[in-house]
Amino acid sequence: LGRGQKKLSCCNMCQRIMHRKKKVVTAQENEYQLKERAFMELASKCQTVICCRVTPKQKANMVKLVKRHKKAITLAIGDGANDVSMIKTAHIGVGISGQE
Repeated sequence: LGRGQKKLSCCNMCQRIMHRKKKVVTAQENEYQLKERAFMELASKCQTVICCRVTPKQKANMVKLVKRHKKAITLAIGDGANDVSMIKTAHIGVGISGQE
């Protein structure tokens, strides 16, 4: 060790590393929140927003996003098993069945 340097225990080193990681995660979360807000501002100006080629989880997250930012009653309409999570997440869910 050099002059004036302290010997760090393993626990102290872990705490410093975790503190640094928290800052990185916090910055990433803030960036994500800004992008989320910007998307909602843009989507709110549109009459219709269509999300295609997205996963079932992404569909459900879109409904959650609207619920969180707009405080609106949400309606989800789906025609397949991949729409179930979106339908369950919405206030009102409609499942369409039949033959094509």
